[in-house]
Amino acid sequence: IVQLGATLAEILTDEGREHGPALELVRETLATIVEPVASELAGLRRALLELQTKLARTLADFALLVDGLEALGDPDELLEAASLAQKRLQDPERAARLFERVLDQAKAEPNRGSQRWAGRLTKSIEGLVRLRIDAGDLGGATTLMDRQLAELEAPKGDSSGASQRRDVRARLLTEIGRITYRATGDVAAARARFDAALAENPDHAEARLGIGEILADSGALTEAEQQLESAVEALGLVRDQTHLVEGLVLLARVLEASDRNGEAYRRLTTALRHDPDNLAIRLAVVRNRCAAKRWRDALTAVDQLEQRVQTLRDEGRVLGPRDAELAAEMEAVAAECELEVKQPDKAYERLEQALAHDRNNRRALVLLVPWLQERGRLPEAAAHAVHLAETLDEPHAAGAAWVDAGMIFHEAAEDQAEGEAQSSARERELRREAFECVRRGIALVADSPTPVLDEVQLEIAFRASADHDRALALRCLERLLLHPSEAEHQLDLLLEG
Repeated sequence: IVQLGATLAEILTDEGREHGPALELVRETLATIVEPVASELAGLRRALLELQTKLARTLADFALLVDGLEALGDPDELLEAASLAQKRLQDPERAARLFERVLDQAKAEPNRGSQRWAGRLTKSIEGLVRLRIDAGDLGGATTLMDRQLAELEAPKGDSSGASQRRDVRARLLTEIGRITYRATGDVAAARARFDAALAENPDHAEARLGIGEILADSGALTEAEQQLESAVEALGLVRDQTHLVEGLVLLARVLEASDRNGEAYRRLTTALRHDPDNLAIRLAVVRNRCAAKRWRDALTAVDQLEQRVQTLRDEGRVLGPRDAELAAEMEAVAAECELEVKQPDKAYERLEQALAHDRNNRRALVLLVPWLQERGRLPEAAAHAVHLAETLDEPHAAGAAWVDAGMIFHEAAEDQAEGEAQSSARERELRREAFECVRRGIALVADSPTPVLDEVQLEIAFRASADHDRALALRCLERLLLHPSEAEHQLDLLLEG
């Protein structure tokens, strides 16, 4: 029965391309194999598990893919399962168990010192560290890495696998340096870790990438360029695509900061050839073309993104959360380019597309609000302005944004009132919305020692509050009168107050 099920599943997969039914048949066939597995069925069971992972990968069924990889149990398959559990299933506990399983296997392996052993050991430790960082436990992450570094010290008189141990220590020290810098911003502490990594292995290009990032952020562009050029050359020789792409993008950033957009563009396009599905690189290309005022080139790059998204939709798939954010930012930048080439309607379409990818994209919201205002679509503009205010974390910036939203609601109410003999329900609703936005905004900026709102914002806040909260309206008026203005206008405001 098991043999028949396996054969039929292979036929459905290879000849019929019926992946869904084939996967269901594989699962049903595996369910007929009871533990303990008889020796004559062990090979068939593994073949079925391999087919299950292949089909799950094709159908993007990540839960089933993780199950299959875990059941297969090889270290590399367990590492992939752990990464998927962390990134796709959002299951850090399962990911930790899988990483720990690989780490335990690596420590128990008799052939310690091989390159494969070093890679598995490092990836499992880095995975466990990343899980702690994602959980906000920076201290636990550092403690874990320091403990593993100590365990990698060779016993006295034991030189076996010394080169591989130094390589693993270099990789871990580099990871500690990255974590230290990105989590704390402590340049000196991070640089010390990178230098220690290079002391363990002078050819460790990833440590040079870390040093290059620190130097770039601190403005030491010439030295940063030297470190990154050296790292990129070394990574190209060993065909380390992941870190090569990272190095090229960092180097492009340094070149852009040195006003060498053309050189930066060449680096980015090289990176994109190595990793064509990497949306972070594509976004960097789009920004580079915008900085060079090559609006059409930027729009072409975004159009290529849209083709990819459509292909995913045709396959019944969608962008992941991070890629969706990057796609939204690209569409918003493309909208700016459309405005530069005098295509406002196309800009609006881009903005709508950006918010379809990520409704919280600030660049798109900032552009969309005035676009709608200019066309008299004030209630829509006000609603998006509210949404923009909700996305801001800094209290004073959020407060100003809430007042801006209130101003648009107030303007919408004034438009609604034109030509009406008496106040309508819709006008009253808009005025109430204006007041609520202003009230919330004033509360957020009240503790600021310096003025946050300008004269226009304060005057609208005063008028929007007048019918709902007279104390708030008078506080707005007091602040407004501190701004210099014509005496006649000030007298009108005082009389109204």
